[in-house]
Amino acid sequence: MLMVSNNRFILLLLIFVVSYGLSSAITIDEVYQQLTAKYDTIEYFAASFTQTNYWKIQDRLMESQGEIYIANQKMAIIFSSPPGQKMILDETLYLINEVERTMIITDMEHTGGLFKPNDIIDLYWNQSAKELIVDNEDTYKIVMIPEDDLYTARAEMIIRRSDFIIVGVSYEDHNKNRVDFNFHDERVNQRFDMSVFNVTPDKDYTIIDNRINIPQENTLD
Repeated sequence: MLMVSNNRFILLLLIFVVSYGLSSAITIDEVYQQLTAKYDTIEYFAASFTQTNYWKIQDRLMESQGEIYIANQKMAIIFSSPPGQKMILDETLYLINEVERTMIITDMEHTGGLFKPNDIIDLYWNQSAKELIVDNEDTYKIVMIPEDDLYTARAEMIIRRSDFIIVGVSYEDHNKNRVDFNFHDERVNQRFDMSVFNVTPDKDYTIIDNRINIPQENTLD
């Protein structure tokens, strides 16, 4: 009698597990819709991040940390390690080194892959072979293999299931070099000090302007 009860319990458990698996299944298009809908509601975004760069030929890793700030089309990355370095993105890319007192200005189309976390969707979604991976009980992973992209051979994003916030982004080039960004302590739609986007350096800075068409007016003011 006990054996029959146990068998019945196991059968019910299996039915529950199968039913749960079927009911919780999600397609890649549904993840995409949830993701884009979420980011349509975000005006301000800030987070701490860890960035890991890997160079295949040298078999070398470099890790850095900092804070990322996004408001509309502007983005600022302020590094705490290595200290004194900033990237400000506002149609143009500004690379600021407070230690060496330099600022490099570059056209965005020449950066080859410095993007906001959610730009990965617009950049690669419609030109890639895609795969949805149920990474674990907390996150989804989407892998994208772009077609005929000059820079990126593989792009990945890790999406938190509970709120569809991107908590990780990875890019790999055709030489197997890779950069991974992992985000934590996200602050969504919480206002922050907009001075993080300031790009006016002190007078003693060396400015290297690599833009092809340099605006006539002073864009640093």
